[in-house]
Amino acid sequence: SWGTPNLTSADLFNTGVKSSKTAIPKNDFGIEEPLDGKGYAGFRAFTKDPKKYRTYIQGKFPKKLIKDKRYCIRFNVSLADFSKWGVNNVGMFISDRKVQNNNDYALTFVPQITVAGNAPLMENQGWEKICGNYIASGKEEYFIIGCFGEEAVLQMEKNKKPANIEGNIIPEAYYYLDKIGFQYRDWE
Repeated sequence: SWGTPNLTSADLFNTGVKSSKTAIPKNDFGIEEPLDGKGYAGFRAFTKDPKKYRTYIQGKFPKKLIKDKRYCIRFNVSLADFSKWGVNNVGMFISDRKVQNNNDYALTFVPQITVAGNAPLMENQGWEKICGNYIASGKEEYFIIGCFGEEAVLQMEKNKKPANIEGNIIPEAYYYLDKIGFQYRDWE
């Protein structure tokens, strides 16, 4: 039940694919092995290209979250090697409804799960875990992962492309996404 809240969809990468656009480990965005399994997703968090847009990944929880229960929610991202920048405001927005826009505007929701301090995510050699606790209202069914907020408030940091990788820098911040997890935590 994966999808996108906007018109432009995110990317899916897989081992055994021959196309350089969606192959693993080497593709048009860089080189990265899956953290788990044989595939991962990718989303554009920022771009200077007026013909491209931010992309998001939307999913549905296996069942509604339980009211007043605390959940440990985590996902892993890796900044693509050829990204010119890393950005902040990358996170997960948890919702009681599916978002379905007929446009490609940046989503301005405030994500409930982000990296501590909301700093630009710069890990491009391996995976960075983003994890947080969430207390459910009992109505949540969906989540969206991507970069949220207006471009004017984004913090950008220049990416250092690994010296041992050949390829062209792209004028955007692009992230791979793998191993999304939700776990009920019974503690106070």
